Amino acid sequence: MRAFAIVCTLSLGCLPVGGDVSQLYDSQRQARQNRCDDEQAGGGAWCEAIDGACYGARVAPTMSPAEGTAKPRYGHTSMCLAPPTEGECYLGYQRMQALRNDGTDVYHEVCAPKPLCKGPADCAEPGYGFTYGSTFCAVQDPVCRFQRGDRCDSDAECVDRHGDGSLCFQNYCESTNPDAVAACDDEELFTGRCKQAVDPPPAIPTHFNDDAGLLSACSLADGECPVTVGLVGACRELFPDRFYCLPVVAGRAPCPAGWFKDTTQNPAVCVPMIPCKGFGVINTDPQSGGGGWCGSRPGESACESGNNLQVLGNVPPCSDEQPCPDGSSCFLDLCVVTESSTERADNQVTIPVCNQRG
Repeated sequence: MRAFAIVCTLSLGCLPVGGDVSQLYDSQRQARQNRCDDEQAGGGAWCEAIDGACYGARVAPTMSPAEGTAKPRYGHTSMCLAPPTEGECYLGYQRMQALRNDGTDVYHEVCAPKPLCKGPADCAEPGYGFTYGSTFCAVQDPVCRFQRGDRCDSDAECVDRHGDGSLCFQNYCESTNPDAVAACDDEELFTGRCKQAVDPPPAIPTHFNDDAGLLSACSLADGECPVTVGLVGACRELFPDRFYCLPVVAGRAPCPAGWFKDTTQNPAVCVPMIPCKGFGVINTDPQSGGGGWCGSRPGESACESGNNLQVLGNVPPCSDEQPCPDGSSCFLDLCVVTESSTERADNQVTIPVCNQRG
């Protein structure tokens, strides 16, 4: 591998440089600005110049079509990702493991961008190395990404359009210019970036903690317990030796969004879906399957294909004060899709879950 020193710039952060500094600087800038050619080994000469390769990457949520067009503006791209330099990534990137779509199972350490986000659903796609509960939408200063506007090929184009504090990122302008942010369309305005947690995911997801409010713990298996005042539940085992009071559901009554009806025991109960834990690896090969793992240790139990939770992306975390858009309902802090809609059909995120429907 090429030996690099590090040089820091105001516009790009800290970059690996060595040999022809100008060439490396230009190649790194091109890697940020433009898509790479995923049909070429190594992503093309300019990508190889920084020891990079072409990977699938996510930079922002998918957005609705621009006015007068029919095609959604996707937030994923083919991007030249380079390895860390002396263990460090440049500004706005994070260290991740990645698999190339070349039929091999060799893991490569790369510096991947921290995607723009509004809420947890934007940081939950396993194929891009993210996992609900283990990747967070960390607050940052507002950024307007003009993904529904004209494409760009250089920073100069974006400065001309939106003023100082603008640059070209994967062929669309991004700006922190106060005037651009103030006039930004809500769909294109972001106040967070996806950041991986340092610690591994806990054996039991945090939203099942006793103080999280989703469920109450109980101690008697198959016994009655109060779900809320006046509502009877049944005590069932959700995790090894961990029992929770689940609401009883009668007859053909449906369960709320994010819950499924378990009829394997009497009485039938509503069970919350448990999101799978991810491997934290970028693997966008559609043939790879595997959405993560369940249990207390990686590899203990595979996350089976077909068990999914469909949620809306590019929306803030839901709560009593922040309701979900029409056609969706709040579960945890996610807006679960409850009605088919062409309006938001392209901006949905599939979260694999561990437990099966009964």
